[in-house]
Formats: sequence, C-alpha cells, structure tokens
Amino acid sequence: MERHDAQVIADLAKAADKFDVLVTTKGETDETLSFVHKDMHEIDVERFRSHPKRINSKIEVTTIGSFISYLNDFNESAMVTGYNRDEGMLFSAILDYHIPDGEPNWCEHRLSMNVTNSPQWDKWVGYEKSRMSQRKFSEFIEDNIEDILEPDTGRLLQMIKDVSVSANRDSKRTVTNEGDSSSDFGGVMLTSGVPEPLTLALKPWKGMENHMAIKARVYTHIEDDHVVRFSYQLINTEQAIEAKFKEYVELIEVEAETEVYI
Repeated sequence: MERHDAQVIADLAKAADKFDVLVTTKGETDETLSFVHKDMHEIDVERFRSHPKRINSKIEVTTIGSFISYLNDFNESAMVTGYNRDEGMLFSAILDYHIPDGEPNWCEHRLSMNVTNSPQWDKWVGYEKSRMSQRKFSEFIEDNIEDILEPDTGRLLQMIKDVSVSANRDSKRTVTNEGDSSSDFGGVMLTSGVPEPLTLALKPWKGMENHMAIKARVYTHIEDDHVVRFSYQLINTEQAIEAKFKEYVELIEVEAETEVYI
C-alpha cells in the first residue's frame, strides 16, 4: 500500500498517544484507514482524501424522467425494485449492487423515486361520496372546471341547476346517471336529467408528465325533506394507477436497459 496523507496523519496521531490505528482492507484493491481513539471512538479518515473512494449517497427524485436519467448516468450494476405505491415510493435502485458471479459490492449508492399526491387528486378523492347541495356541487364543479374533459361544463352546470323534485309522499331515493328526463321513484318525481358521468383529466402525483382519464359517476340523492343533493364516485382510479405504474416499469426497462423486480 502506498503511503498517503491519511497515513501521515495516522502516524502523527499515534505518536501523540491519542489514537490507536486500525487499517482494514476491504476487497482486493480497496483499503480503508480509520483512527480508533482511546475511548474506542472510531474516526474514518476518508474525509482527509481529495476524493472519496466510492459513492455513498441516497438520491431522491420525483419524476420518472429524472429517475431514468440518473440511472443511465450511474448504472453499472444496478438493481431496480418496484414498491407499494400507497407508501409514496414507486421505485428504488441500488446502483452499486452485487455483480453476478463477481465480488460482492457495497450497496451504498441508492436512488429512489418518491411521489406525493397532486392537489387536484387530493381534492377529488377528498370530496368523493360527499353529499353536496345543488349550490355547493355547482361551486365545486366551477372551482375544478379545468379538470373536467366531459361533458361540456356549461351544459353540466345547467343540468345541475335544473334538477328538481316533486313528491306525493315522503321518500328517500338515490338516482344515478341512468335517470330519464322525468322519472317517478316511489312517489318522488325527479324532473330534468341527472348529470352525465364525468371524465376527469387528473395527475395523481406531482411532477407527472401527462394527465390520466378518470371516470366519475354522479349520483342525485333525494332526501327526506325532498332536498336534492349530489355526490360522485371515482370508478377507475386503481386500474388507472396500476396501468401508469406498468407504463413506468416498461420505460425503465427499455430506456435504462435494466430489469425491474416487483
């Protein structure tokens, strides 16, 4: 082993009777030098070098593009795994993973793609199945009008405004999008049409490149006092997110030429 600055520092420290010196050899060519204080406190002297001998870093990104770009820049023996999407981590990569039929590696250079929900996604999921008055539902649609692909929002707002009921006796019913322009439900007459199903353009995660088409079924509720309330249910969120995850897996495997373990 060639003499270097860290060894000089070690010799001086030992001469001063402040440290014992421990030299550990890891691998055929990689040597790590450490100080061990008299109280057994160990000090790694790698910080005295001009450059570290290996990368020891944990990088977090939030987009698939950044994940693939970093993976391509440092991919020598990477292992990529897919995680539970509900926990916020989509993918994790160990860039200095063990080489098959070779020496074990340090597994200290890591990359992860962590996602957080977009504000639009949290809003639509947060109000799902909440019963809203005609006024509140109209305001909700107006506040989020940019997220709605179908139907035409002007026509949708007019349909919400025009829905009314007349009744011969007390009743409580829930009507879905299949209601006709005038329908009788157990003595309660629903006039005008029930709002059509919605097609939303949403990004579940911040930093997503493209929106996903999410369907929402609208319900019209006729309460005991014949007050009309509206709610909606998102009907294909799990399938859409699963499809997006599979799309990302294919992108990593094609563009980074790395298998993803799920």
